Amino acid sequence: MQRIEELGQRAKGEKYVCYTVEDARKYDDDIAGLVPGYPSMLEAIVDQIAQFPAQPAVLDLGSGTGNLARLILNRSPRRVRLVDSSPAMCMRAQAKLLRLASQVEIQCLDLHEADLREGIVVSTLTLHECLPERRQLLLRRLAHRLVPGGALIVGDYYQPSEWNRRAYAELIRKHAARCGIAPHEIELEIREHLADPTLPRIGDDFAILAPTPLVPPRILFESSGIVLWMAQRECPGHVGLSP
Repeated sequence: MQRIEELGQRAKGEKYVCYTVEDARKYDDDIAGLVPGYPSMLEAIVDQIAQFPAQPAVLDLGSGTGNLARLILNRSPRRVRLVDSSPAMCMRAQAKLLRLASQVEIQCLDLHEADLREGIVVSTLTLHECLPERRQLLLRRLAHRLVPGGALIVGDYYQPSEWNRRAYAELIRKHAARCGIAPHEIELEIREHLADPTLPRIGDDFAILAPTPLVPPRILFESSGIVLWMAQRECPGHVGLSP
């Protein structure tokens, strides 16, 4: 991968976090603690991808440091195309996936500029960073560009149910205690996150996809403030879907 810093200047993602090299390095140390459902979400995604042996390639949209790509490639001999708007994240992913370089392509691009046509498209903890209008456009493009017989799998932050609010808050409190963070400091962060009006509602995303070629999405699981869901596109002339 060449000119990654230069390519990163093209990223125009309104709400996207601007990660530094140090942020990218710390991301892998912090993410599992900050998002307690993160490891389970990645494992569940890899399990779902295994149900689609006819789709040899995966697009990881908002790929971060390559955690999901590494799990996918350790499980099966697929090709994974990673797209992220952060040069620092892409460089971190490149270093981590060096031994798997023949199976990966890393593109430092604004998500809205990426070629979305693929058999399996996955996005984790990314789409909530898009402004609403751009998010709606991206979801529609993903639905229409998905290869027939393929799957769109999304794990992201959504406005949580009351049960999920309590579970998320309790997990964050436990993590903060292990890290020596004062209770009053973490309570403010919990309140701000759970009250965040910019977090999307999952029903709104499903409504956006309703008039598209995808079958109705199904929720795979909810955990600690995140929801994992999947929608598939039928093959012409075929009845029924992969499991």
